[in-house]
Amino acid sequence: MLQLYCDAVGIDFQDSMAHWPPLDQHNYAKLEEWKEAAKVVLESTGIWRKPPTTIPDVQNLPLEVQDSIQENLPLYEMLYAKRLRLPEALP
Repeated sequence: MLQLYCDAVGIDFQDSMAHWPPLDQHNYAKLEEWKEAAKVVLESTGIWRKPPTTIPDVQNLPLEVQDSIQENLPLYEMLYAKRLRLPEALP
């Protein structure tokens, strides 16, 4: 998918865009305020497919969230229709 995106925006794909070594532990101190999120980022080694998640029932969400979903759904659907798609043969 990353290579497909690079092609779409006209930049050369490099494998290092998707895989990298984890950063050294000393970088944690620089990000103390963001410790938990920073730990995930600093220990990451690449971009991986996220396992599927369960979508909550909209009726169980707060009314202001339901209203926001309804308000933004047309924009989401427009963008979704223009999304990049992997060829059918790929996972």
